[in-house]
Amino acid sequence: MRGVGYLLLLTATSCANLSSSQDAKFEVITEVKPDVCTVVTELGDTIALYYYMYINGSMMESSRDLNNGKPTQIVLGSESTLPGWNIGLLGMCVGEIRRLILPPEYGFGIYARGVINGKTVLVFTIELVDIRKTSPVTQNNTEPDVQAPKTSENKQEL
Repeated sequence: MRGVGYLLLLTATSCANLSSSQDAKFEVITEVKPDVCTVVTELGDTIALYYYMYINGSMMESSRDLNNGKPTQIVLGSESTLPGWNIGLLGMCVGEIRRLILPPEYGFGIYARGVINGKTVLVFTIELVDIRKTSPVTQNNTEPDVQAPKTSENKQEL
């Protein structure tokens, strides 16, 4: 497992100044991938992760600060999870670090949240620390409308 300083340096040095949502594309960039990966994330899994959220290259939020150093837990595919996370965290391994660039439609949409206005591009650095397999997330007995990211070596765009 890499240190907190590594995560911060990784995002700070690679996070472009994305101030215009018109210029931003949804991107999933794998920064660190473990040599061995026997279990990957799927829709319905409860996952534990650390994240850092950046706006215009400045860190605005850290799960380590918000949760007293404990990882954040989410259910992939749930409506309460950001759309960009539901897509960008699929197929992830424990120990993997990804950078997600989320235009507004993949983040908070048109809704403001504190310093985040409806046109804000969000950049997250996310480290997956645990996967708990559960039954698939369903709504009205149907699978959620979530598409897996396109596959490429290090960078994925939708």
